[in-house]
Amino acid sequence: TILGYPGALFFYGDSYVYLGAALRPQPNLSKVTGYSFFLRALLPFHSLTLVVTIQHLMGLAVAVMIYVLLRRNGVSKLWSTVATLPQLLDGYIIEDEHMIMTETVFTFLLMIAMLIVLWKPRPAWWSLLIAGILAGCASVVRTDGEIVLAVIPIFLLIRARRSEEHTSELQSHHD
Repeated sequence: TILGYPGALFFYGDSYVYLGAALRPQPNLSKVTGYSFFLRALLPFHSLTLVVTIQHLMGLAVAVMIYVLLRRNGVSKLWSTVATLPQLLDGYIIEDEHMIMTETVFTFLLMIAMLIVLWKPRPAWWSLLIAGILAGCASVVRTDGEIVLAVIPIFLLIRARRSEEHTSELQSHHD
């Protein structure tokens, strides 16, 4: 994609708002500015090609995380590979990775948070803290992510309750 479409693609209006906020960091009434902080971190390189290259690498990393998480949970190599295909081959996802837009960074941050939450049946408190911070960062990149700040704790509560029920069931069978 980078070779076929040098530079970056722009989405009318939004891309310019994100770039403007990266150049002049200040609260914006129409957009959250987390993505602009990402752009600002890359500002010294003066390269939108670098921005989209990093976003394409984030997209590949999301596919790897999907594969690894599925394999860790006992899904076959074939089905784990099949599950990564939309992330790797969907034209809209590839286009999003090539645009000055929030989607790729948002998805990347959320996927890392989900990987941490789902990696172990009983994750350590500090890993859940990191997952929460990443989900919070994702919601600052794109407001659609705010719901995840409620979904993750609800999921963890349900999983903990099921784990307790399973443990007590095992103990009652043992007795």
